[in-house]
Amino acid sequence: MCMLQIMGVHKMLVLGSGAREHAICCKLLESDSVSEVFVCPGNAGMTKLHSISFVCKQTYHYIT
Repeated sequence: MCMLQIMGVHKMLVLGSGAREHAICCKLLESDSVSEVFVCPGNAGMTKLHSISFVCKQTYHYIT
């Protein structure tokens, strides 16, 4: 998981596509200190979560 802090608010990137990553995204979205959650590559269940941005699957190979 990557973290970018800007003025006390975090932008989080979660790498993976499993149920564990889905649960992590849900908890991050509940936090007041997290402004945005990005996921790569993500899964179908994550599309139902609001405020999540998906990173292109081609980018995933460069990150990992």
